Amino acid sequence: KYDSMSDEDIVALSGAHTVGRAFADRSGTVAEGSATGQGTAYTKRGAAEGQKSLSSGGRSWTKNWIVFDNSYFTDMGKNDPEVIY
Repeated sequence: KYDSMSDEDIVALSGAHTVGRAFADRSGTVAEGSATGQGTAYTKRGAAEGQKSLSSGGRSWTKNWIVFDNSYFTDMGKNDPEVIY
């Protein structure tokens, strides 16, 4: 129930949208799944910093989906078709 959440809880929950991805075969909220070759320009090869990432696919909330920052909010107006808004 949201009315029992503190301001800190709401900020933490909102900030969670700066990291991670959604998958069709897990949440069903996006078309991209976790199978090899699926994903967007930002997630198709997994984490950009990883030499051999085993976690490719899905659709991310932000371009740099492994960095915790405020880019989810600052980039909303850019309407990037590769991320979830």
